Amino acid sequence: MHARNRRPLLPPAGVRLAADAERPCARTAQTAARMMTEFSPHEQTYLNDLVARRTTSFTRPHWMQRHRATAVKAEARRLIGPLPPIVVPPSHTVYYDAAVRVRALGGSGQSYKLHEAGPDGRPICTMGQGTEWKGEPLGAGPVTCGKCAGTRP
Repeated sequence: MHARNRRPLLPPAGVRLAADAERPCARTAQTAARMMTEFSPHEQTYLNDLVARRTTSFTRPHWMQRHRATAVKAEARRLIGPLPPIVVPPSHTVYYDAAVRVRALGGSGQSYKLHEAGPDGRPICTMGQGTEWKGEPLGAGPVTCGKCAGTRP
């Protein structure tokens, strides 16, 4: 179409548009808000993991729609907000947050690093492999072991 033949695109007389004020939308803001806080079992699993690790970033799986991933992140942010922060000694470097951690128990009174625990309850790094190992199980929080950070997939 040539520029001189352009006409404004207006609906024919008597036709209402979908965003017409006379005909309100069927879904209200309250319904939309409720939909964003109701999660499927898979989404709830992701949400629980995010809250346990105290983080809001995750890789969106291919089956999850973008707006649902945003809703999961927003809910995680809301749930993490009132939790007290986890205190880490200033001499330790925090590499990442893990859902399950462990600290070695020893008699020397040293400030041991915080490791990520594997399915067997031992560190995922080489410290807990091949020897008798005693450790204190911890909840979610920061990992300060550089070897765990290097062996993490």
